Amino acid sequence: MRVTINDIKKHFKNLGYKISLKLHHKSLLIQYKDGPDPHRLNNLATYFFGYNTRVINEGCCIVILKKFIEIGHKEVKGICNRCGCQEHDACYDEQTGSCWWVEEDLCSACATPAEKEQAIEAMKEVNNNSKLLS
Repeated sequence: MRVTINDIKKHFKNLGYKISLKLHHKSLLIQYKDGPDPHRLNNLATYFFGYNTRVINEGCCIVILKKFIEIGHKEVKGICNRCGCQEHDACYDEQTGSCWWVEEDLCSACATPAEKEQAIEAMKEVNNNSKLLS
């Protein structure tokens, strides 16, 4: 799959981020300009580009393009594809507490009510099946 600069900008714009992109030698520099959370931009870049991403500082990372071109677009699991939270950097709400995984790349804070309900039903089914096996 070929990914263009416009694809990258559009992807982050859809997540609420305004970024600047600069080609630097054989790398792509991604810098935070505006959006929900600068430190989560690095997680979202890792999710999009895979482990070809190196963090420079909060809201700034670099993608090693040679590796990305060789390996291609490969999403990383364990990072929410909408907000960039991770297990050790969970979303937190006073009423609901920490978020939980609705899917392997979607947290409960970002999931729609229908997505959450579907995940809860799946968990109930797994619980019921494990009780039958006991």
